[in-house]
Amino acid sequence: MRGKGIIDYLEAAKAVKAVHPEVSFRVAGPFDTNPTALHPDELEPYIDEGTIEYLGELLPNEVQSAVEQCSAFVLPSYYGEGTPKSALEAMATGRALIVADAVGCREVVRPGENGFLVQPKNPHEIAAAMERLLFEKGLLERMGAASRRIAERVFDVNKVNAVICKSMGIEPACSADFNKPLD
Repeated sequence: MRGKGIIDYLEAAKAVKAVHPEVSFRVAGPFDTNPTALHPDELEPYIDEGTIEYLGELLPNEVQSAVEQCSAFVLPSYYGEGTPKSALEAMATGRALIVADAVGCREVVRPGENGFLVQPKNPHEIAAAMERLLFEKGLLERMGAASRRIAERVFDVNKVNAVICKSMGIEPACSADFNKPLD
């Protein structure tokens, strides 16, 4: 969907690829019927010119492998979603993040520590962040390791569930194991 910043990502990838043809960019996900969705014929030029590789719709068990094959995760979404699961998955696999400074997305990045916040609808900022990850020695690895630490310390499912349960006033039963019955 356009609100996920797909056009901004494609344009940033095109700019970086023009200068650094050895870098690869991937896009995953199905085409949607939403009126704001990108149409396949809009993606085709980027595929045909070699800017991106389109992975299509991935099965749940294929997502982790696809993320692990990437050096960084980019989600320039600007439509105000909740905390994006895709970004949390990327953090759990130790990837540096480039996300839009928008509601939901900004909560997963500590700027300069595990990634970059970029202004929404700004392919130039996305490209600049990509280039920093490419060329600042050790930055990609440091940010990826920080993402993993943050995923474990802040977004661990048991910790998140404990916070939710506490706010609901059902503290002890929930915090041990969310999947067990509450009796």
